Amino acid sequence: MDCTDDDLHQSIIQSAIDRGKDTLANVETSKEIQQLSPPTFTYQSSSSSSGLSQNNSKEESATSTNEKNSSVVGSILHPIEQVGGIASHKHEVLGFEKYILKPLRLTTVHSHKDGIKDMTKSHRGLREVAFYEALHAAASTPSSADVEASEHKRILLSRLGFFDYMILLSAYYAGDSVVTSSLQSYKMAESTLTKEVKELRKLSAFTSSYFGVVMLDRDQETDIHHLLLQNLTSPFHKPNIIDIKMGTQTYEPSAPLSKQKREVAKYPQQSEIGFRIVGMKVYLPSANGGGGEYKCLDKSFGIKLKTKNDVIQALMTFFQCDKNHITPYKHVLSNVIKELSLLKKWFEEENSTLAFYASSILIVYDAEDNTMTPQNYHQCCQQDPIVKMIDFCHVCRCSTGDKGYLKGITTLLAILQEIICNIA
Repeated sequence: MDCTDDDLHQSIIQSAIDRGKDTLANVETSKEIQQLSPPTFTYQSSSSSSGLSQNNSKEESATSTNEKNSSVVGSILHPIEQVGGIASHKHEVLGFEKYILKPLRLTTVHSHKDGIKDMTKSHRGLREVAFYEALHAAASTPSSADVEASEHKRILLSRLGFFDYMILLSAYYAGDSVVTSSLQSYKMAESTLTKEVKELRKLSAFTSSYFGVVMLDRDQETDIHHLLLQNLTSPFHKPNIIDIKMGTQTYEPSAPLSKQKREVAKYPQQSEIGFRIVGMKVYLPSANGGGGEYKCLDKSFGIKLKTKNDVIQALMTFFQCDKNHITPYKHVLSNVIKELSLLKKWFEEENSTLAFYASSILIVYDAEDNTMTPQNYHQCCQQDPIVKMIDFCHVCRCSTGDKGYLKGITTLLAILQEIICNIA
């Protein structure tokens, strides 16, 4: 992920695009969509009156086939509301079928508004693609294919051939220092790779399903790359969503000092608590049992949570731990605690190579009306809550793992366990 080989970068991107093309080719949708050549779509920003591509009737006769297809796609792609809001200079996350399309920035040169180059922005889009490609590769590797120490002989033999292997073996037993050193390096590299594959395979269970990269033409800009990911909210009728930015720091160690200061100033409590609530969306049923409405709380809300008690109250709001909702949502809270405990275990026992700066945990569960009992909650809400890690554009290698993220999970778990004990 920290490699500067441009050829490797292009290979990773092309692999991801091929994967996205294969995914979309298998999507069972309208004939109009299938007429397009995936993965190229056209989308008009929601800055237009309707947020969808439109044909001007005066120009319709001059519209090309591609433009007509673009209009069809524009009516299917739609903006996804992000619970933390979106910066004005960023493209929206889009929805399509059961997927979301997350914009990527694959340019390699970035200067900050204060004129100082921020190299942590370089390759951030590529880094996220590379991370998902690595997760996909690890998850696709059968456990039986793991390379154990006893298999090195067989692997070398298959790669070198019998004659070359015997020469190498003879030199090794003769004490040739170059051969001995090379074999030891090979064994260490093979062992490190095997260990990392196992780590990533287990981590893939805590991330959204990844389907490659697609490109859109948007607002006169061409070849805008997007990650194609599972829409985590699609299984739910009335999804309650919270975005929690994890870790004791949200910037890479190599970030310019000016950026480090800005990040710390956003939420000084991050280093103490280990996380901050970026935003949340909660469905609130009406008091008379009629249709309810959503309450959306953005980044400004999260920044105002100055104390641990403030955070506890915010999480109780999200999990609806009041007198009307305690019973059905205790089940949700129990499941979230279980999933977070498994993720905490991965950080404690498995992760020895990665740090996840500015990454978040997304929690989604189904909200229903306040007349629900534990029995009919299970009948209506078949989908268990989802707990997934998201946002990997600042993943870095770190030989000590990620103690800041681990602290955040530990604190979050302690708070949720305190809440569930108090409502028992």
